[in-house]
Amino acid sequence: MPSRQLRSVPWATQLEWEDVFAGLYADDGPQSRGRQEWGVKRVKAWTSRGKVPHAVDSTASLVEVWLRDGCGGAYGPPPVSEHEIRLMYTMAFIRFVNGVVDANQRGMYATSVASIADQLGLPGWFVDLRHAGTHDTLPTLPLLRNGCKQALQWLRSNYWILQKTYLANTATEVRTLLTRYKVAMKQKAKGTEPPTLSIPTLLSEITTLTTSDNYNDVLLPSLLDIGFLVPTAIKKRADLPMIALPTSLESLWADALACFEHSWPGFAEDLVLQIVEVVTTPPSSTEVQPQAATSYQATMAGWAHYCLLNYILPKPSGWEVSLEACLRRPNVFTRYLVAAFADARPALADKLQPFIQAFLDQQNPTRGEPFTPPLPRPPPSAAINHISPPCVSNVPKPAPKPTPTWTPSPWTLVPAHWYRRPAPIGCLPDGRVPDLDLPDWFDTEGEVLVQTGVVQLPVCHAGTVGQMEVDEQPPRIPHVPSPRPRARLEEAGHTHTTRNDDNDKTMETETEMDADGPAPPSPAPQPRTTLPTHLDPLTPHHQHNHNPRPDLQAVAARVMLL
Repeated sequence: MPSRQLRSVPWATQLEWEDVFAGLYADDGPQSRGRQEWGVKRVKAWTSRGKVPHAVDSTASLVEVWLRDGCGGAYGPPPVSEHEIRLMYTMAFIRFVNGVVDANQRGMYATSVASIADQLGLPGWFVDLRHAGTHDTLPTLPLLRNGCKQALQWLRSNYWILQKTYLANTATEVRTLLTRYKVAMKQKAKGTEPPTLSIPTLLSEITTLTTSDNYNDVLLPSLLDIGFLVPTAIKKRADLPMIALPTSLESLWADALACFEHSWPGFAEDLVLQIVEVVTTPPSSTEVQPQAATSYQATMAGWAHYCLLNYILPKPSGWEVSLEACLRRPNVFTRYLVAAFADARPALADKLQPFIQAFLDQQNPTRGEPFTPPLPRPPPSAAINHISPPCVSNVPKPAPKPTPTWTPSPWTLVPAHWYRRPAPIGCLPDGRVPDLDLPDWFDTEGEVLVQTGVVQLPVCHAGTVGQMEVDEQPPRIPHVPSPRPRARLEEAGHTHTTRNDDNDKTMETETEMDADGPAPPSPAPQPRTTLPTHLDPLTPHHQHNHNPRPDLQAVAARVMLL
């Protein structure tokens, strides 16, 4: 059976595609706008990966303009002029109609846009709106808003729902054919009753329904379900510690796996990756999951071991992704798979042995010592006396015992017992390979990520910050000393006052002496930079601002001063 040509899609799984579909078509409520914006950003990420279907790109463009317009003007006027909104609507609509029509041009001579639109079920006034936006006066804003809503509805019915329904129906048919294949193989093994359809015919129907770009979402979930690769009866499954498949179970699905790998090269590797994810994902505590049983996970690991030995490791290359997946998720099952790599590749045995040993140490906590912090801590009494020496009672107390001097040190030798549980270089102490992939929320634009300690400042172009009068010397921000406690100030005879002058927008700190003592000399004025009121980081306006969202321009101006 010849291999099919692969077709690349920008989404990783069908679940990601469905999440984007749900986000783009979320309700227009205030809480749903964030989901729609996330859907638009995800489509932009898909565009950077490769070619995106025209229906997906048009949906994201129309939704983006709809959000720019305040959901059709439902949330007040947009931040741009009406002419700009009309231009954006018109361009998105023209690209939508042209992309749908051009994809269906057939023959040597071009067919009219109106006739192709009629064949595809596009409303006729879509073509008129596209013609008016291209060659005539821009359509009115209410007409463009109505066209955007109907275009999104047409895309939802003719692409998104159709694609989702097709995959669901295909998965149901494939599951039925897999059940018939299992029954036919059991009848063949017993020799009691000939199957109604030959086994090659059943496998041919499965490979006809399934393609190289959807077997991850149609075929693999059914194979990983209980009743197929994993028998329903627990006594027919594999078990620890050997994780060896029963001979009857292996012969039941060997022909099917060989056919699938021949039809779609790389199928076995995708199956191994799915199995590694299943056997290393912790079960949810809120529901009972049969897949969390040890016998289920052991049987899945046995099938991964079978695919490694028969389809992946015999190849000279192409097994690196499977090995990395096992190293990133260490447990008893992935250790069994890593050992298979070491046995099949003698050149890797010495390099993989530290990982295998780290997996064993993780499974047997008694092999190592418990974790203790390397840095010493000072005695509590010494720390208290160091922080507040005046807070000592006047009542006579016995002489304290001498306490050893404590000097904090930034560097300390690692305790020797840490080396009793070694880990490979570049791994965490438990032997796991660190995952450096960034989460989805990290692509947020123009926000200050205070919680994570990452500050992203906008670029301040000339003329946007304001006019600044800079002295010859580098400016310094005046230091405002922190006030001392009231009791100690009264005892010293000082009065600490703060004056806010609204005229020059500065803050001054004065310390005055009473009549008993002379006033200290005032320090020489320091040169400073004069900023506009709304950008000066030292004005009372910023100190009394209760808005939790920081002013990015003020932060940028202060960073420029520093």
